[in-house]
Amino acid sequence: MMINFVFVFLSLALLVYLHEFFHFIFAKKYKLRVEEFGFGFPPRIYGKKIKETIYSFNLLPLGGFVKIDEESFKKSPFKSRFWVIFAGVFSFWIIGYLLFSINSIIGIPLSVNYLPPKNNEKTWVAIIDLNQKSPAQKAGLKQGDRILSIKTKDGNFSIESISQFQKIVQENKGKKVELEILRGEKTLNFSLVPRQEYPKDEGPLGLMLETIYIKKTPWYWAPWEGLKYTFQYSKRIMTGYFFLFLNIFKKGATESLVGPVGFLHFSSIFFNLGPSYFLNFLGMASLSLSFFNLLPIPVTDGGRIFLMLIEKIRKKEFSLETEKKIIGAFFFLLLIIAFIVSIRDIQRIV
Repeated sequence: MMINFVFVFLSLALLVYLHEFFHFIFAKKYKLRVEEFGFGFPPRIYGKKIKETIYSFNLLPLGGFVKIDEESFKKSPFKSRFWVIFAGVFSFWIIGYLLFSINSIIGIPLSVNYLPPKNNEKTWVAIIDLNQKSPAQKAGLKQGDRILSIKTKDGNFSIESISQFQKIVQENKGKKVELEILRGEKTLNFSLVPRQEYPKDEGPLGLMLETIYIKKTPWYWAPWEGLKYTFQYSKRIMTGYFFLFLNIFKKGATESLVGPVGFLHFSSIFFNLGPSYFLNFLGMASLSLSFFNLLPIPVTDGGRIFLMLIEKIRKKEFSLETEKKIIGAFFFLLLIIAFIVSIRDIQRIV
């Protein structure tokens, strides 16, 4: 379990490092003075100065950072500053594209409702969510588990569809059944008793199911498939953000938000399901970060661009002191929001 967590943590840290690497490359391209490019965060373990830049390895593996001289940045043309900052937004989109391209060769898990299979791919009935304190949750079933078969007193039945599974469960309420589950590469068995009485929006087992399949692509077609998935998921993420802000003050509108704790939790779940699920999750997370980073909030790259546009309109630059105060205030606000959401994440997980 600890090894899995460390691998997940380092994978997410790598996303952040690559994001900073794009800032660094564009800063060098436009000849801004880069004081330091660091892997991880201080305290510094090792550093070597090459020309004007210190290249460092640091103790805390939380991604990386680029330290650009503020005066050099302020004196650079608008175009140069724009591309150095926008490189951060673009980086997450490119990373997402590469992950989807690689994963299309390994095999991307897809819902038949989202994209119906075209080549007679094998379909699975998968668990996409579990109700709290339900028989399924108490038995130890998890999101992403694939249901292979169900054993009752009448025999063992291979599961071909959701309707078939639901029918068998309904016929065996109050009776012990055994589920054969595929979790990642492991086959597991769980015994549980479907409830005879249950909440209105739940079923006897307390499961939400989806029919999925694994779509594989030849390597030579992978770049195109990666681009297609990137645009499809980008559209869904943009729509999600749009409706989130449209309904931001409505009750329950932010229930789907997760903080750092929830993000790590879901990352760990997808990692346990197997490489294709984890890469797909990382790809979607990268795209989501790309759009979040584009928001006009001063702590994001989009926010920095927004401040630059205000400067251009008013034809007067903010002082370094003023800019630091604006960014600092919003950073503090973001920390508070992240803390509140993380508390809710912990309550959900527990």
